[in-house]
Amino acid sequence: MTLNGRAVAAAGVVGGRLLFCTTSERQSDATTLPGQMRSLCVRICPNNLWTLGTGALWLDGRSSMGHDQRMIDGPIYHLALTGDWESDAGGPYTTSTLGRSLAEQGFVHCSFRDQVQQIADLVYRGRPDVLLLELDPALLAAAVQVENLDGGEQSFPHIYGPINRDAVVKVTPLRALEDGRLDVADAL
Repeated sequence: MTLNGRAVAAAGVVGGRLLFCTTSERQSDATTLPGQMRSLCVRICPNNLWTLGTGALWLDGRSSMGHDQRMIDGPIYHLALTGDWESDAGGPYTTSTLGRSLAEQGFVHCSFRDQVQQIADLVYRGRPDVLLLELDPALLAAAVQVENLDGGEQSFPHIYGPINRDAVVKVTPLRALEDGRLDVADAL
């Protein structure tokens, strides 16, 4: 069987989701145990093929995706400045994060629901011009990868391409509280 032009080495259902591992990314290393394949694992979604990253798919269907790898079961979120969101409103959105474009960063930073306040506090605290974009991952034209790039304990969703505006299902201005924090809870 092939998937996206690659031979499928294994398939399994993990957490109620269908996963495939391809042989073209198969690795033999010390972390691969008997009965286990270490490879590129992907999940089939309605409109996209989403890469979850390297991990282990056991032949009996168990998975070890590493760190805080998550399946994307609901919306993902992006914090945007009003000026960035409103510029070129007819085209796709191409800002990665505060002061960085998609071209500079290589992907658009996003968060899961429980990570939005943390990022708002870290990056956007005290700004009166921040919007919370709620994205439906199934509507995105670009691939979404959940990954940990900074070596911390959390993995974040990253969009490897521009955000097509029809994937944005809700735009909410964030209110700054007296201490400078943004009121994310009210917007979610």
